[in-house]
Amino acid sequence: MPRPFRCRPAPGRIRPLGAAAVPLAIGLALATTVALPACGPGASPADRPDILLLSIDTLRGDRWGCLGDPATRTPWMDRLARRGTLAFEGRAPAPVTLPSHTSLHTGLSPASHGVRDNGIFRMPADQGQLLAESLAGAGWTTAAFVSAYPLTKTFGLDRGFVRYDSNLGELDGDLGGMRQRPAGETVDRTLNWLGGGRGDSPAPDVPTFVWVHVFDPHAEYEPPGPWAASHAGDPYRGEVAYVDSQAGRLLRGWTAQRAGRTPLIAIVSDHGEGLHEHGESTHGALLHATTLRIPLVVATPDYAPRLIAEPMPLERIPATVLDRVGLPPRLNDGSAPTQDAPAGPVHGETLYPFYNFGWAGLRVREADGWRLIDGPAPRLYHLAVDPGETRDVAADHPERVTAMRADLEHEWERRLAVALAAEAREVSDEDLEALRALGYVGGGGASEPAEVAFTRGADPHARLVFVDRINQALTFLSHGDADRAVTALRAVVAEDPENRFAYQYLGQAAMQAGRLPEA
Repeated sequence: MPRPFRCRPAPGRIRPLGAAAVPLAIGLALATTVALPACGPGASPADRPDILLLSIDTLRGDRWGCLGDPATRTPWMDRLARRGTLAFEGRAPAPVTLPSHTSLHTGLSPASHGVRDNGIFRMPADQGQLLAESLAGAGWTTAAFVSAYPLTKTFGLDRGFVRYDSNLGELDGDLGGMRQRPAGETVDRTLNWLGGGRGDSPAPDVPTFVWVHVFDPHAEYEPPGPWAASHAGDPYRGEVAYVDSQAGRLLRGWTAQRAGRTPLIAIVSDHGEGLHEHGESTHGALLHATTLRIPLVVATPDYAPRLIAEPMPLERIPATVLDRVGLPPRLNDGSAPTQDAPAGPVHGETLYPFYNFGWAGLRVREADGWRLIDGPAPRLYHLAVDPGETRDVAADHPERVTAMRADLEHEWERRLAVALAAEAREVSDEDLEALRALGYVGGGGASEPAEVAFTRGADPHARLVFVDRINQALTFLSHGDADRAVTALRAVVAEDPENRFAYQYLGQAAMQAGRLPEA
């Protein structure tokens, strides 16, 4: 078992990297490196490295040992960070699974690839290029193994993969029927494929690209027994530790199955988790660092270990991977450059409040130590003195708010100028139940242009309390107490009459309660 690697004490709240990271940078510089197989333009396919991309759903930026949390036991991921490029301040483009993963595979922001929420959009079949398509065209065998419904084939990320394993089973008919599988099962299926257990398994002399997605840190937090015991009272950390153990099993199995082939390994998250900070228990509605700060690691033995302290967008991962294996790094018009390019402002968005509740969408710009969350009531935080975003200083700095909003608008104009035409989907009842079972309320349809979300609707910060009240009502409904669900949902729509999701489930609850006139 590799020994844990810690880079600094755990913060009380998320904060930017400071001088405490200097010992890590020194340690990284002293790490030993070996040569990666030749991977330039003239290299034969057999000489090109394997690539493993591991995306961990809902892994928050301060819940990983080497990111400052000694309470979470993550020795395997710590060891990988110690020998790779660690972006300490990674940033997700959206706090929602499908939009963020679409950015991971295209290098584009959600405004440019057009997939703005779970369930109601899909990557267009005939536009843009995905990372797997580029690698497959250059000779890599490709496979994906995903663990949750928002990333199934339905939503278009299967392009370029010879195998796309998203067989999660059928809904069980209950409101809480889950469409996910545990990390251990996904790792089992990955190693079985690598070991020749399928007809399309890779040949030993063919470079292989595998994307593995695990879902476990996502709510509900239910770590298996040993990890629940070792993190008693903190099941979120227990799930993170469990995922680390499965990452270790995947890495050991990869080494055994692909002996003699040195892989490029990237470990990322798609977004963080609120954990009740800023009033948000999970993620999706707000744009604070709790849900946008993520870990990003790319480890290649022929590159000296490196620490990146500046905010680094997830969108830079595809170009970085392609560049490291000797391929042209630009996937699409407007796609992000590699991690080696100069750092700059970072941006994010969420349209989850708009499509699900009828509230306003939010956008964020982070630059020069300031974070502006733009919405009906813009919020400004000076991260250098308030890294936990506890004090909104917009009223104290109106000129900065105006300038940052103007810069944000210009950035969105640039993104929309290269936008793909994402496909809007009709959301079925099964879609709604599958998304709800995973903690997403399910999407209200994409009949309106996405940019409308930024011009109207209530401030999600002011309405966030309704999310927990709706979830309580749905718990009543799933337990067969439809009358209590009706009462709870009627109270929500009385106070929040534009809440699409509350109305939708009020009708369902009334029908289950036999109160058809109220449905």
